[in-house]
Amino acid sequence: MNDGTFTQYGHLSSVSVSVGQQVAAGQQIGLSGATGNVTGARDSFEARTTAEYGSDLDPVAYLRGHGVNL
Repeated sequence: MNDGTFTQYGHLSSVSVSVGQQVAAGQQIGLSGATGNVTGARDSFEARTTAEYGSDLDPVAYLRGHGVNL
């Protein structure tokens, strides 16, 4: 992300963008899926201060801080 945050999206059935690619608000980045250990279609969103596990941020607070109303 432009602010140095790392974001990850899980369980997508297909991905429409590449690592490092810039995307615009509202742009489709993938399709919801059921990959991994899940029982149905879903998405996962993570925001982190680094690319490493353990540096996670509250995803709702992160999105709200960037103008997303949930």
